[in-house]
Amino acid sequence: MRILVTGAGGYLGSALARRLADEGHGVTGLENDHRGLEVVRDLRGVEAVEGDVTCEEDVAAAARGASAVFHMAGVSSVDACRDNPRLALEVNGYAVRTLLEHSMDDVQLFAYPSSVAGMYTIPRGAVYKHRSGGGDAVYTRPSGGAVTEEDPVVPVNDYGVSKFLGETYARAYRELHGAPTLVFRQSNVYGPSPAGPGDGVARIFVERALRGEPLEVHGPGEQTRDFLFVDDLLDAYVAALEGQPSGETLNLSSGASTSVNRLAEKVSGLVGEAGVNHVGSREEELEIKKYTVSNERARGVLGWEPKTSLDDGLKRLIDAMEDE
Repeated sequence: MRILVTGAGGYLGSALARRLADEGHGVTGLENDHRGLEVVRDLRGVEAVEGDVTCEEDVAAAARGASAVFHMAGVSSVDACRDNPRLALEVNGYAVRTLLEHSMDDVQLFAYPSSVAGMYTIPRGAVYKHRSGGGDAVYTRPSGGAVTEEDPVVPVNDYGVSKFLGETYARAYRELHGAPTLVFRQSNVYGPSPAGPGDGVARIFVERALRGEPLEVHGPGEQTRDFLFVDDLLDAYVAALEGQPSGETLNLSSGASTSVNRLAEKVSGLVGEAGVNHVGSREEELEIKKYTVSNERARGVLGWEPKTSLDDGLKRLIDAMEDE
């Protein structure tokens, strides 16, 4: 099968392109960044194509003959989306429409990776914090339980809005044209990839610990996150490619809730007692404090389950970063 991976030089795109090539697929990696192109060219069995997902001609050429598309290109940082919201909307959102226009008649699967944090900003059972000039106010949404795909979608920043636009195009083309679209809402993915170790809190903690610096935890550190190892995420992608369950929106998560304090303790213990410093909270308007993300639907639809414990995943991340 010939598969187009956009953003193939990025953190997740490069990991996916390598995995698909290793499994014998023909992979075209579309990338517009110079450093990213070098990453793609180093991937055995992946054809590197220079191009931009916001350019109609580049997309048409890259998508020609593809049997599946994974739109991994994106503006993935909340700060970057805030600094350039127009670009975020174009890459995370409108590019989905462009890609579908040039691929939906031929592909068996069009996969779009969205975000748990971007969509479920105020999930049921979550405790979240709103910061205003009058001080902090903490709210708890009633009717607890893990976040599911049925929870209301409430994006409150440029990142979430741009991802929701991409989801909306995917669903619209499914309803209007029967396009075989699949949306993944992913939790906090961590672990090594050909493009490097990513930019999440796990990587930041490991990097500081390896330098012998104390780990900085913003606020009290009791806010929880769901950490999903990158190889488990790729297993879900491959399962989707094999089963081709279009029309679904699936949470991809570990299903476990881990506080930032606990993550810092684990990293410090694995690398050596690096110490932990608590610093002031980030000036965010809305911060999710505690939540758990259900992956039951993905387990049922894909026949998939995450296999890597947080301890094992952190050890593999640490080993990779020590070898850099």
